[in-house]
Amino acid sequence: MVCPELQPQPAGLADTAYADYLAQLTLSIQAEGPPWIVIGASLGGLLAIDLAQGEGTRQSVAALVLVNPVPPAPFAAQVVWEPPSGAIEPWAKTASLVSTTRAVPDADPATWDWLWRLWRDESALVLRQVQSGIELARPTCPVLMLISEEDDSVPAAVSAQVADWLHADRLLLAGASHVGPLLGKRAAETAARVLSWLGYRLPL
Repeated sequence: MVCPELQPQPAGLADTAYADYLAQLTLSIQAEGPPWIVIGASLGGLLAIDLAQGEGTRQSVAALVLVNPVPPAPFAAQVVWEPPSGAIEPWAKTASLVSTTRAVPDADPATWDWLWRLWRDESALVLRQVQSGIELARPTCPVLMLISEEDDSVPAAVSAQVADWLHADRLLLAGASHVGPLLGKRAAETAARVLSWLGYRLPL
């Protein structure tokens, strides 16, 4: 199992593009050897779809689990994005306990206290690219889509359209925020439901 953390390219975060992240993830999973179960959340969800339809990786992705993914084109046009204001979006510099509590209201105080120090800055170039919409083909592997009912980043209605396009099974999570399935109070229960789905879809 690998859990890669996206890294800036050598020239710096401001010059990092979506393709740089995709190349990193492709190398990470190829080092593990197929078959792969690919799980991605938010921007990682969009990258996971890309991995599952890519020329060098498509045949080896056995299943895809998406947690409120950033939608590809044409669905990205339906999301109200906050445009980047500079070359780097300073999420780490502006993070606080209060803002983290607002972002993940379904987590607990211990998680808020741990999480607010972990926010990372992001490349404005990457954000502009995904806001414009990344053109992707539909993967052919089984897909599970986790959709948070209270997602204020990617509306549940948009995620439902992406799920239809993917022919995905759905897990609608009542009261969950954008990253609540991973960090909320019900994260362990959600993980168990994902494992149950994998056991059903990949019985061998």
